[in-house]
Amino acid sequence: MKSWSTEEVLQRWHQLFKGTLLTQTYSNKQPLDKFQLAIIGNTKATSLLG
Repeated sequence: MKSWSTEEVLQRWHQLFKGTLLTQTYSNKQPLDKFQLAIIGNTKATSLLG
């Protein structure tokens, strides 16, 4: 089973929902600090469970 990358998860999530400013920032390849990247990781995990 292939695991999805963060980019794939967020791309699909943004097709269904607007997303958050943080996920949009990440998807637009804008710089984020370590704390923000940790939140993105949690968002990915939560999106896969939903």
